[in-house]
Amino acid sequence: MIVNIEKPKSAEYAKEWVEYKPGVKFLIAELRRPAFGRSLELNNIQVEQEIMGVKEITDDSSLVAQKAFLRSVSFLILDWTGLDMADNTPFKYSKENAVLLCTQSQESLVIVNFVMMHAKRLKEGVQAEREEEVGKSLDITSD
Repeated sequence: MIVNIEKPKSAEYAKEWVEYKPGVKFLIAELRRPAFGRSLELNNIQVEQEIMGVKEITDDSSLVAQKAFLRSVSFLILDWTGLDMADNTPFKYSKENAVLLCTQSQESLVIVNFVMMHAKRLKEGVQAEREEEVGKSLDITSD
């Protein structure tokens, strides 16, 4: 008997380099990126536990919840170019640095808004392409 073990499929989602400011670009994933969706699910579990009284709602938990969404958005940033620290050393991309950029930088909210806007645009573009492909395949089969 021959056993064929298949490699797990990797997640597929659109991504695109987008200019944020002159000399600064972000590689942004579309909203369908599984890690982003999972992060949002985990945030929702936290909220559910607070609503149901399993976890107490406190000032601290409220601040954590505010940052949780910002942290989730960091999963949509896959790379960047042109970011430097205050001492002019390069601020290199890493998952940890993406979280810091989205949660603790002076431009966190502006960057998060920018990333979300472009991630949504990418998702809508992919959906339009898929709908167009489905329409084409229906046209071919209806002849």
